[in-house]
Amino acid sequence: MLDVNACLWSLSLGYGREDIIEAMMNQAREIACLPLFSRAHQAAVDYADRLLDYLNGDFSKIFYTSGGAEAIETALKISRAYHCLTGNPQKTQVGHLSNSYNGVSLGALSIMGIPSIRKNVGPIPADSFEIPMSYEINQDNWTEYLDKIEQVILAQNVDNVAAIVIGPVIAAGGIIPIPPPLIRELKNFCLTHNILLILDEIVTGYGRTGDLFAYQGMGIVPDLITVAKALHQAMLP
Repeated sequence: MLDVNACLWSLSLGYGREDIIEAMMNQAREIACLPLFSRAHQAAVDYADRLLDYLNGDFSKIFYTSGGAEAIETALKISRAYHCLTGNPQKTQVGHLSNSYNGVSLGALSIMGIPSIRKNVGPIPADSFEIPMSYEINQDNWTEYLDKIEQVILAQNVDNVAAIVIGPVIAAGGIIPIPPPLIRELKNFCLTHNILLILDEIVTGYGRTGDLFAYQGMGIVPDLITVAKALHQAMLP
């Protein structure tokens, strides 16, 4: 059997790996759990250093969370805090693509692009807006979609937009690869208008697109990235 989703994008190194099982057992014998509230443990420190190396010096800080949805929510909070601390507290709106899936906690639902998942759980936190994205997007027609994306953002009043969240591949919403040139141009647009670009690499991170992280093959560095899923296997020595 070929599990293309790798158990929903988590088991990139496969099933029943004795080395993974042994590493988990050894860690449990040493420290089973230690909340990272105002403290740390050596495994977390060591992996943060390794992850920064994997990121080729593009980022300087790692913030641990308990999973993908919390990573997204933390990125949203960081984007708002950044603008507040740099004199633009009105920048609170966050844009996301239609069909995108970024988690099902209440904050993450504010940038949920799959309507059925938002149904019957409102009211959803405000200050977000949706950017239409089509299954038909490809390497040949991406420029017309870029223009639409920019027009939607401009219509919100860019002075109030804090961040745009985009996944290199929309996964649960239909497996829609976003052409890298579009993301590169979107990054330039965001720079022009003081908008942070958050790249959701929870699905695409750790080699699932060919590069260790998808952004590394795009020629850009996003302002924030979120990772989870296969991260726990990549922590092996």
